[in-house]
Amino acid sequence: MASTGPTGRISIARLPPSGRADLAMTRTISDKPTGALVAALVEYEEQRRLAIRREDTPAANRLYDKTVPILKELVLREPEGRDALEALLQHSSAFVRLSAAAKVLGWAPNKAIPVLGRLYTEDLKPAYTPAESGSVRLTAKGLLYRHFGIRSFNPNHLIEPLKAYGIDWPYRPHFDR
Repeated sequence: MASTGPTGRISIARLPPSGRADLAMTRTISDKPTGALVAALVEYEEQRRLAIRREDTPAANRLYDKTVPILKELVLREPEGRDALEALLQHSSAFVRLSAAAKVLGWAPNKAIPVLGRLYTEDLKPAYTPAESGSVRLTAKGLLYRHFGIRSFNPNHLIEPLKAYGIDWPYRPHFDR
């Protein structure tokens, strides 16, 4: 896809991994309908999951970079974009739930924390490989640590904060040595 921009230069919109032109993100991301942004986010997160499964870190990082402007735009679209992100907290993909929860944490922590807590504490196998589940769990843990102001690597420090949101996280004595 090529077009002439205001400077007369040709700009090329990259196609997403699916090859679908309707999901292509250009500089005019704000012109895209919310539904198209949500569809693109879900598509990029699925492709990123597959890149992590293949242990293709550069591809996973490129796909993550594509989700950033989509998430930012959805946050700016009050209330429609934020409602869409909150709806994604129930998505079947742990990667989509994680991306949505990371943003929803900013305005509705009571909705995001239970999702992050479950992503961190629940076993994601057999649906996800160890690399995939490790990526989700590590990111969820980091978001929870930052939100609760925990400045240690001891997961036992999450027990009480998560308990307040109905998430049981068992005590692990080997972290307190």
